[in-house]
Amino acid sequence: VVVPSHYSLRIARDRYGVRPEALAVVPEPIDLDAWRQRFAAATREARGRPTVLAVARLYPRKRIEDLLQAAVALRERIPDVAIRIVGEGPEGGRLRALQRRLGLGETVRFLGQVARGALAVEYASADCFCLPTVQEGFGLVFLEAMAAGLPVVACRAAAVPEVVEDRRTGLLVSPRNP
Repeated sequence: VVVPSHYSLRIARDRYGVRPEALAVVPEPIDLDAWRQRFAAATREARGRPTVLAVARLYPRKRIEDLLQAAVALRERIPDVAIRIVGEGPEGGRLRALQRRLGLGETVRFLGQVARGALAVEYASADCFCLPTVQEGFGLVFLEAMAAGLPVVACRAAAVPEVVEDRRTGLLVSPRNP
């Protein structure tokens, strides 16, 4: 049984009873050459404001609501900050309603699904990548952000620390703590 992380190995072993000798960890690959080509072709958009990017399917475990709560505090310190969220999912309506309730207005922009070329522009135009997910079997978007040269902020949860090394390839923070 091939799993993408040691975290996933523990889940397969402990929750599903897969024998340890039947398990192999093979991290998910990223096609760096393809991403480098996309980044080279991407025109960085000069937004004139510090920009934080999140890329995720909008599921509860991605904890985008924590990012929205953090945006309130961040906006107090950096009034012109922009949070751009790429992705769709079942939490989309609830998260947009939370954005309105928090009065985030133009601070947060939900971009929905975008093509790879447009995603490369988002990565190339951002100043930081943040995804507060608390459950990842691997976390390919963190590798994409790193390939774009972005500083990464993520939670110390699930397989994320296997991909984002705290204070070396990113900053790990406590889960559910905007």
